[in-house]
Amino acid sequence: MQIPFLKNKWASRFFFLFFGVSALLFFFYVTFPFPKLQEEMVRAFEVKTGCQADPKDQAVHFPFHFEWREMRVSCPKQAPLLLASVHAHVAILPALLRQQGEVSFQMKLSEQSGEIAGIVVVEKTPKGMAYTLKHVEETGFQINYGGISGILDFKKGSANWVEESILKGSGTLDFNIKNLQIRDQAWTGPIGPLSFQSVRGKLSWQDGVVSIGDFSADGDHATLKSSQAEMILHDPIAASLVEVTLQVFPKGQFQQVAALLIPGYSTNDPLIVGITGALALPQVLLNGRLLFSGSAS
Repeated sequence: MQIPFLKNKWASRFFFLFFGVSALLFFFYVTFPFPKLQEEMVRAFEVKTGCQADPKDQAVHFPFHFEWREMRVSCPKQAPLLLASVHAHVAILPALLRQQGEVSFQMKLSEQSGEIAGIVVVEKTPKGMAYTLKHVEETGFQINYGGISGILDFKKGSANWVEESILKGSGTLDFNIKNLQIRDQAWTGPIGPLSFQSVRGKLSWQDGVVSIGDFSADGDHATLKSSQAEMILHDPIAASLVEVTLQVFPKGQFQQVAALLIPGYSTNDPLIVGITGALALPQVLLNGRLLFSGSAS
């Protein structure tokens, strides 16, 4: 039996051309060594970052969706990180048409702690490999370090850099920390534990200089607002230089403490707190007078 539309010469040519190309792509897809490609992607990550990635399991989903499960990431001088799952979807058209790698990713940090998702674009330029992050969002990341704990969310994350650390490039993100707890071991000084229901701001960086804008924090003891916050990054990170100016509006018993520490203090005016110096040993100033020097651990 003959198919009617194949009686047309051009229609039959188009049909067999389409069938041939489809068959070629199908057999190319089913025979492509995707597991080997996954291993190369992990190896490229290790070479670029200096970290070791060891996934317990991996899988490939149609059409170009890669998954790694229970991936242990170990970096020099840092505690190992266990990722519950990592998903990466490779965009084929940008790779074929613009020789540009574009991957949508989603990482589940653990069953209890947060997810990160976004898009990374890799492109070869005269200056080297250029990287772009866009539409990066994170939810539910548990902070617990050096006496500081809370739940971090961020959104509108973006970054651009070339053959260097991401912080040596440029980028921005909006962040929010819920239920921030600062315990005594976070510093040495006359201030006890602090808690804030919400801390939010806009983070930006350019060529190793990190700035925070629109910063505010609201807690039981005080409300904070920042007119200036900047950090110049150095290696090691503890040698980085900080310059922060905060307006502090004390509440409750903190108003009484402020009245004892500062002659002539009025509850109508904010306190001006300055944090300056090396990150490992900053100085804290209260209305221009040295309050204490602490050790940031």
